[in-house]
This record gives sequence, C-alpha cells and structure tokens, in this order.
Amino acid sequence: MISCKFNKKSLLTVKWNPKKKKDDEYVAKHPLLHINSICEFDEGVTLKTIMNLVASDELLTKVVAFYSSVNHIEDFHKEVNKKCTNKEKEVDYLEIYRSGQIHDGEMSVWTDWHGVNTKEKCKYCGKKDWPDHGHYISYSYTPVNEVAHLPIRLNERFILREDYEKVVLDVNQKFTLIEVLNAIYYDISFHGGPKDRDKFLCEINEQVKKMKKERIKPKMGKP
Repeated sequence: MISCKFNKKSLLTVKWNPKKKKDDEYVAKHPLLHINSICEFDEGVTLKTIMNLVASDELLTKVVAFYSSVNHIEDFHKEVNKKCTNKEKEVDYLEIYRSGQIHDGEMSVWTDWHGVNTKEKCKYCGKKDWPDHGHYISYSYTPVNEVAHLPIRLNERFILREDYEKVVLDVNQKFTLIEVLNAIYYDISFHGGPKDRDKFLCEINEQVKKMKKERIKPKMGKP
C-alpha cells in the first residue's frame, strides 16, 4: 500500500518494501499522485509548510481551488508568508478533524479544523483532558500568517451523531490528502479571498459598534 506523509520540508511517498521489511520514503514525483492516498504528518509540520507545498505546484493549486471552491487562492499563498507581529499564542496546535451528522434520514460527513488549547481547563467540566469538548478556537476569519507557525495534527477519531446528540458510530479513521487540504482551504476561503474576509470583518465590527451605541434605555415609570 502506498501512502503519503508531510515532513517539515516536503510531501513524501511512503511505500512498503518487502525485501527490507520496512517503508521506503522518498519525495513524490507529483503531489497529485497522492490526492486520494492516506495522509499522515511528522511532528512539527506547520500550516505554512502545507500551504507552501500547494503553492509550489501549479496543477495542485488548481485542483485544490476547484475542489474547495477557493477564490483568490494565490492571495492566501502570499498572505501565509507575510511577516506577522501578531502571532497566535492562545492555542498549542491546529487540529484537523472529521464530523458526521444524521438528520431527517440524511447523512452528512465533512472535514474541518480549529485551534486546540490543552493548557486551560474546559469551561463546561473543569477538566483539561476532555473527550468530546473543550477549548477549541475557530480561525475561519483569521489572516493565515497569524497562525502559519502553528503545528497541525490529525484527529482520527470520527463520531457520527444522529439529531446532534445520539452517537451512532465512534471509530478511528484515516484522512486522505484531499480531505486534509479541503479542511484547511474551504474554511479559510468561506467568505472569499483575504480582501473579502477583511471587508466582512470590518462590516461586522461596525455593526457591533452601532449596536452598542443604540442600546435602548429602560423607560422610567411614574413614582
């Protein structure tokens, strides 16, 4: 079986060698050869490593942009290498995970990502080693250069729920390369390119400021 693995510099092909009785690891001739292969990570692989590998291959960039509906993917690739003085320090690593939901007889399965803080206690149960919930932080609207330095890990635990509560399946399942890339690129481009994202955030912030100014004062009754 042939799989692939990210190290800190490149994407490696991993192939079992029966004569040596161990895996051979070598740089893939083309990343697209592994688009549906099982994908794993060496310790310390960062978001910047992954996005720069995609950016270095024109064909892979086009495939990811089409598959994940990414507008202005080149702008994200430029942004990830920008100097950043506001590096995210609240989380320990970025986690790619898979979720599943059954509702009204229909099943949906998707991959996503978030930041994980393992140092703080969960606000719900007061523990640090929470199983299904905890200190997760979304980075859907964050410039990618602010989190580019963070390592990425794969959470292979897959929980399928029915009607948001009942657990009908709880197993470990590997990720393919396209699932890993889609988890990242679909999320960061949900509101378009970096300029669209910044415009959206600016509008949200203006609405919040306006709402604070327009707070309705309680009417005073007669004494």
